[in-house]
Parts: sequence; structure tokens; C-alpha cells
Amino acid sequence: MAPWGMKWADRWIKTRDPNESSSSSQNNRIHVSAFDNYQGIGPKKYSFSEAAEAADHFSIHNLLIDYGDFGEVYKGSLDGEIRAIRKLSNLPDVHSQADLERKIMAAGRLRHRNLLQLDGYCIDGANTLLIFKYFSNGSLKYNLHGKENILDWKKRRNIALDSSRGLEYLHEVVPGQSKITHLNIKSDNILLDDNFLPKANPLIERALNREYADFVDSRLQSFDHEEMYRMIFCANICINQPPNSCPSMREIHLALQVSMPLGIALDEKKYNKLQLRATYKDDESSSYIEEENQRNNLEHYSYGELVEATEFFSNNRLVGEGASGAVYRGKLGKEVVAIKKFKIIVNEEQENLEDQFEIEVLTRIRHPNVVKLIGYCSEGSNRLLVLEYLMNKSLNSYLHGKKFLDWSSRLNIAIGSAKGILYLHKYGIIHRDIKTDNILLDNNLEPKIADFSLSKFLPNTDNISHITSVLKGTNIYVDPEYSSIQKVSAKSDIYSFGVVLLELITGRKLIDQQQNLDIITWTWREIEQAFGNGEYRAVVNSILQSYDEEKIKRMIVALVDSKLGKNYDEEQMKRMVFCAIACLNKYSKSRPRMQKIIEVLEGKIIPPQNILDGSDNKSIKYSRFRDN
Repeated sequence: MAPWGMKWADRWIKTRDPNESSSSSQNNRIHVSAFDNYQGIGPKKYSFSEAAEAADHFSIHNLLIDYGDFGEVYKGSLDGEIRAIRKLSNLPDVHSQADLERKIMAAGRLRHRNLLQLDGYCIDGANTLLIFKYFSNGSLKYNLHGKENILDWKKRRNIALDSSRGLEYLHEVVPGQSKITHLNIKSDNILLDDNFLPKANPLIERALNREYADFVDSRLQSFDHEEMYRMIFCANICINQPPNSCPSMREIHLALQVSMPLGIALDEKKYNKLQLRATYKDDESSSYIEEENQRNNLEHYSYGELVEATEFFSNNRLVGEGASGAVYRGKLGKEVVAIKKFKIIVNEEQENLEDQFEIEVLTRIRHPNVVKLIGYCSEGSNRLLVLEYLMNKSLNSYLHGKKFLDWSSRLNIAIGSAKGILYLHKYGIIHRDIKTDNILLDNNLEPKIADFSLSKFLPNTDNISHITSVLKGTNIYVDPEYSSIQKVSAKSDIYSFGVVLLELITGRKLIDQQQNLDIITWTWREIEQAFGNGEYRAVVNSILQSYDEEKIKRMIVALVDSKLGKNYDEEQMKRMVFCAIACLNKYSKSRPRMQKIIEVLEGKIIPPQNILDGSDNKSIKYSRFRDN
């Protein structure tokens, strides 16, 4: 994005297109308070003779862009590098040279990979020049309309994403500064580097219905339909929404990413007439959707505040640690909170960060069985989340610690966890790391799903039920289809939930170190002994067809946690066991949906064995699901 297209406050640079109608001075300004206190090292100062010689004394052969009355841009060589040199004209005479130089130096403070960096300047009497990096691919307008080679869809989409990132930086991300409004975004002012990365610039109704003929550039031979829909969607709300209802640049940038459902990226209430993914038919889920953007209600903490709250992230305050980060108990004011500190130090400009994803998920969703985000910290490479603190910690620590969970609590935890997962699935979120460590318990032993660092979104389209992904998560909980076809879906969370149900039923740890036996292999061994057959289809068909009460009872007695004794409801236990067996089907298409699991656990589906799928005609020996 080209700063020479930006209209700065009381600006000494006017870059309005001479063909555009003039607007009021009020609209051509932004506040300069963002630059007033700049004291760092700014752009290099050149003499007029140095800059003129570099541009071959402003020869027409070196002219790149002619802004008419507002100046020209020339190609030149300075300090051994090719530069773009803008020669300004018609500057207002109300600014002193010192004031003008101060503003130029302040502009040099802006640093972002999608903003054109101001490298140098010259002020010599009436001569004012600005010196920028040279971009060999010219402007977006030139690449769209002025050359024979067609700009393919992938490049166009990346240009849109990166331009929105540059604008987001100006609008929201500059720490401690006022927001900056560009006021002259157009394809002329979006420049493309050697990799085509931008430096910020009744047909649409049919296009929003995914009918792209006569709307999309006919020269495009191919494009991703979901990506195209996102771009048209964003164009529509940017152009046709009233000014006070327009989305923020952050919302636009997130909405352009197919991995982020529109219902998460954009405020649902504001755009409720548009096609958003997050719409619900059941009253229970919809009642938990906040009417306003949750980010507005979040606290933004400084890194120093969170350092003090955790006693310098002392291990005495350590609650737990995982692949993405460590969680500490902290105190902010009178409130005890959980503070998650991400391990991975990343470049601030890198997109699709795990921590950014987790913040976006938690700021947009509310459900009693999903952990609540209170605030966050983003300073340099430090990324932290401030979450509600749950005294009872995780289900894993409760199951395998000194405390005892009775049967009614286990059943309630299973049902509550399933409702939390169902809510996520209706939002298009695949958790990908459902396990007892990530199910936290409050004072009333109500479960809350936590840790979204590995989560993924399903694209916003009805014909996509899974996404391709690399193997992540804790091995025993991982869907066997991960290792074979590398695809994840909502059914991947179902498989993991089946392992959680086994832990609630048996009270066993994932791996018995003494026997070197994982919980799934142990469970199937017990089922095999009860039924006399270790083939999955044979066991399921035996339950569905003959329903031998004696064999089923032997299976349940063999599986139930010995600490429970006989203090459990046999019918409820049977329902949970059948759910676990159904969830652990090796083939994802044969696993039940979470809504059906909840109805079986609550006793709403009778008989409970209807949760099982007997249509699988492949023999599956479940003595080992995968190589560990």
C-alpha cells in the first residue's frame, strides 16, 4: 500500500486523483497525534542534488507515475539500490520546514510488510521529495488493466488478503497511536513487489448466490469458488453497508480466509441479513450467542501486569503445560484467573497463528460448557490469554488424582462435554484435541471445553465435511483416519470423545505402564472375552440382533471402574458403553453425530443400542487401532 496515496492530517501531501470530485478538507484529514511523539531513527535525509542525480534529473525516461498537479514518481538509484522518488508539488505553505520534516520523520515510523516503507526524503526550499522502495511489478491497476499477462486468481486473492492486513495495521494495530485513515484506497495505490505481494487499495446478488457468470473476470481460467465467494461477500458489505455499520479491516481480513467461518469472522447481529454460517435452529445453542462482538468486552492486559499476576510465571503457579503453551494461576485485582502463555515465538506479521486462532474462537463464542475468555495480551512476540480459573482443574487430574468422581458426576460431565463439542461443531469448529486434560471442571463439576490451539474451521460450504490436515493431538485420542488419509472432520472429535467416555467408564489411564497396554486395546480385549469374538462388526451385530443380556452384562461389569463398585445405574452405564463403542468405530462415516450421542446419554433414544451402526460390512479387528 503506497503511503504517497495517503491523505495525512493537515497534510503536506495531497494525493487525491485529479479526476475525482473534491471533498471537504474535513474528509481529507486524519489526526496527527499518532506521530507527535516519534523520537526514533527515521528515514535518511538526502540533498536535492543527490536525489535529482539519482533520478537522472527527473528525466521523462525515468517517470513512473504522473499525479498531475500533485507530483510525479521517478525511478532512480540511491546507495546502490533502485528507489522510487516522488517529487511533490503544490504543497500548502502553512507548514514550516521543521514541521514538515517532523511529519516526514514520523511517517517513517510506520513499519509493516504490506505498507510501502519510507526510506528517505529531501526538503530544500520549495523542493520536497520522498524516497521509497521500488516495486518492479507496478500498481495493482496496471496489472489488472495495463498488461497482457492475466493476474491469476491465487495472486488476486493474496493481494486482497495482504492489502486488508496493511489497512488493519493502520486502523487498529499501531500500539499507543491514534487510528490512521488512508482516505485514498484504490488500485493505483496498491503496489506489487516481485512476488506480487501488495503494498496497500442485480449482478452481485447473483454472485452472492454463487452464480459467477458475467460477474467474475472472464479471463480467469480457474479459481476456488469458496475463496471467490468470500471476496464478493466482503466487497458487498464494504460497499453497501451504511458507514456506521461497515466491518472493521480486521473482520474483512479474517472473513477472506476460508479457514475462518463468516459467522466467526464477522459480527452476526450486524450482518444478520447476510449468509453467515453460524445460524442455529435449536434454542439452546442460539441463546448463548452474544448479540455484540465479544472482543469489545475483553480486557487488554499489558505483559507487565501478567508477569506480576503470576509472580514472574513462577512454576509455583503452573497449572498445566501442553504443546502450545503453559497455563498459570494468577490474580488480577481480586479475581483469580488462568493465564495461558504461548510457547511459540512468532513473527508478528505471520498469519494463521495458533494463538490468534484461539483468541478469535474464544472472543466470538459463549456456551456454559466452553471455557470463557476474559482478556488477552499481545506485546511484541508475547501472546497470552486470560481465562476463567476453574478450581477443580482438568477431568484428567480429577479422574486419576486423590479425589473420587461418583457415577452421577461422570454422567453429567459426559453430557455437558458433549453439549460443548456439539456447540463447536455447529459453529464449524473442529477441536482436534478433545481429551480429559482439555475438559476443565468448575466448582459444581460442570465441564468446560478448553484449549483451541489445534482447532480448525470447516470451510463455509455445505459440500465440504472434512479438511486435510497434518497429524496433531495426543496419539491415543487421534482418529485412525488421520494416519491413513490425513483428513479431519467433526467425526474426528467424536472418536476422541469415545476415548474420554472410556476413561469415565473404566477409570483407567490412557496407558497402563505396568502392562504396557493402552485403554482402547484393553477395552476391546475385555469386550472380546465377554462376547467370544473380537471382530467389531460381529460384536455390534450381536448387540443389535440377538441382544444377549448376559453377554452385555458381562461386558459392562468387566469395563466399569472398580472404584465405583456397584454404585451406578446399570441402564445409564449401558448407554455410555454403547456410545463409546459407536464413537470408536474405525470408519468415521459410521460414527454417530454428537446430537445423537447426547440424546442416548440422556435416555431420549430407546433402545440405546440404536446408537450403533450395523451397516459396516468390513471386518475390523480392534486389538490395535494404529501403530503406537
